[in-house]
Amino acid sequence: MNKIRLVRMACRSTLHLSYWPLGVLSSLVLLALTCHAQDLIVDCSGQDPNAFHRIQDALPNIPLTPWQVVMQVTGTCNENVYIGHLRNLMIAAPLGQTATIQGDGVSYAPLMVDASTGIYLYGLILTGGQGPGLSVSSGAEVRIDTCTFQGNPGAGMAVSDNSAVTVYSGTFTDNNNGIQIFGNATVDHASWAGGSVVMSGNGVAGLFLSSGATYATGGNTIIQNNGLTASSGPDGFGVDVRGSGRIQFGSYMGPNVISGNRLGGVSLSENAEISFWGGSNTISDNGEVGIWNRLGSQITFAGNVVISRHSAIGVDISSKSQALFDAAAGPNIIRNNGSGSAAIRAGIRVDGNSQLVLTGPTHITQNGGPGVLGDINSSMDVSGSTISGNQSDGIRALHQTVVDLGPGMSLTGNGGAPITCDNTSMLVTAVKASSRCLNVQASDWGSHEAVGLASIPSVPNFSGKMKEYTRERSLIPRPRR
Repeated sequence: MNKIRLVRMACRSTLHLSYWPLGVLSSLVLLALTCHAQDLIVDCSGQDPNAFHRIQDALPNIPLTPWQVVMQVTGTCNENVYIGHLRNLMIAAPLGQTATIQGDGVSYAPLMVDASTGIYLYGLILTGGQGPGLSVSSGAEVRIDTCTFQGNPGAGMAVSDNSAVTVYSGTFTDNNNGIQIFGNATVDHASWAGGSVVMSGNGVAGLFLSSGATYATGGNTIIQNNGLTASSGPDGFGVDVRGSGRIQFGSYMGPNVISGNRLGGVSLSENAEISFWGGSNTISDNGEVGIWNRLGSQITFAGNVVISRHSAIGVDISSKSQALFDAAAGPNIIRNNGSGSAAIRAGIRVDGNSQLVLTGPTHITQNGGPGVLGDINSSMDVSGSTISGNQSDGIRALHQTVVDLGPGMSLTGNGGAPITCDNTSMLVTAVKASSRCLNVQASDWGSHEAVGLASIPSVPNFSGKMKEYTRERSLIPRPRR
């Protein structure tokens, strides 16, 4: 009997030691301990006669151990793998190498993880599904390390049904959506581990959320050049959040970049929420619109956000939505937007019963059209910011819009007036301001409640998670010499 098969027998029997003669028990337990390092070997090239040649064939032979089982995979596996109701399984290529799971193009996904927990994937390339490359569902829990999801007609990875995925590092390219999250599922980019998540070259969106889903990152999330097959928004945006989806774009471990997406940078709708905070978040060169915030959604910019070089509008807030610019941690910058020929161009537009709260120091400069355009029953509370060098007015208010002008505003050097109102709109101010507004009312900013974030989100202590990540990484098989 070869060693691999004896190890498998020992591993299965560690929970039934009475089955073995006492004379071999100690040797058997020592042999079973080798399961901790490498329990199953899958060689999809078929060259190793002592290995399994398909992942699906190896799964029924998983040993009964209380610790994590390691399955080493090499070669290209032409199969569709289903993992259901399992715990503590690592499927990994040898460290520094890759293995491919190539779907048949007919079955739903090359890899499906259903109602399983403690699943760790390393060094895998998932491609060729009829839907997503990886499907995670039914409350499953998966960790992804250095994997690539490419060439899938659905999403690179689809996460649903209250499942949770932690991504240490991964690349999602040439899929329909890069990552798709729905059904109250959660994806966490564990940036503290030092890896990046790249969503690029996907047909519709890099990142898509709906139905109460959540995505969070601490930095080094890159969403670029998506929307290649989309013809109209919100398809074709780098990030598309609908149906009460929520995203936290923190950047305590490095910058987040959303750029080069065909029709727009970020779309929010249907009570979605996004916050940008930390060191550096950049939204640039994304078609007509940097951020499209509509249909009762909310967005927060907590400093150090740059939104630039969009052909129509930097930030478009409409349909009973809200945006808060709180620059206590560093300036927010909206510049060089509105360079195209669109009928409506501005640095920021607030439209359709929506609200803008703008606190300093936020800089809105060098945009085509007005710096800030308010329209149709909207409100704009602005203070402590600079609106200058824009092609038209600094602030323009139309159709029953109210501008509440606070202290510390700089409105110089614009192509038009500092502030313009039509005869239905109102300027409310406690400071002397040059404006073209017939309806000007006094305001006492001293009686206003403080506007802005109570505190900037704090960075948790990740030392415990880092120890667990280091322990798991130590189990990744080393290449055989």
